[in-house]
Amino acid sequence: MVLIKPKKLTCQVLFCVLVLSTVVGCAGARAATKGPGAKEPYTVYPPDEIKIDIRPETDLSTTTTVRPDGRISIAILGDVEVEGLTPAQIDEKVTKALSQFVRNVDVTVTVTRFLSKRYYVIGEVFRQGDYPFTGEISAWEAVAMAGGYTRRAALGSSRVVRGDPEHPQVIRVNLARVALKGEVNRDVILQENDVVYVPPDIFAKAGYFFERILFPFSSILGLGRDLGYAMNVRDVATGSFDRGR
Repeated sequence: MVLIKPKKLTCQVLFCVLVLSTVVGCAGARAATKGPGAKEPYTVYPPDEIKIDIRPETDLSTTTTVRPDGRISIAILGDVEVEGLTPAQIDEKVTKALSQFVRNVDVTVTVTRFLSKRYYVIGEVFRQGDYPFTGEISAWEAVAMAGGYTRRAALGSSRVVRGDPEHPQVIRVNLARVALKGEVNRDVILQENDVVYVPPDIFAKAGYFFERILFPFSSILGLGRDLGYAMNVRDVATGSFDRGR
């Protein structure tokens, strides 16, 4: 797995927004119908933070950050390679290694801070930006984590964009049916670096268009931006992922 640098991520998100604007305006040749799929277990990468509880030798327990080399340090064992492993796999690895020194050892591994992977929620939600990817979240849950959707949202036309920016996959997801009718089979399980886009409805699009014409300096002066005002392409391009908007 290759971790994408923050600047590259910003470019990726911007590219996704541009792709989405094209897809929303036309039939979307790249659009794909895809069900939720199975949730994949979270794999640990730098700089995630993990907690390792070791019983009965609790003095060996530790909370540590995965180093850039993909290793952590545990008393007695020294450096242990954990990059790319699930908590269960780390548990098994540490248990096997410690069993040589501790009788009846019991190990529990928990990820306490998810820092290596992100996903993005943009458009008509209350808190746009990047969020920790835990490996167990759907598009609708991501919108909920972003404070929910605004009154301007076209939930039925939502999109999930994933993959290489050169060859993105655009997945249509009708969040209106998920949210209002409980049709969870229409939801989509997210992957690392996915972008969830909730577009504005036709009235909001017209309103934003005329606002830009009539009040070109409103965003600079801080005018005309209520709690639900959508992040625009410029905000994404400059990396202005301010959840407090």
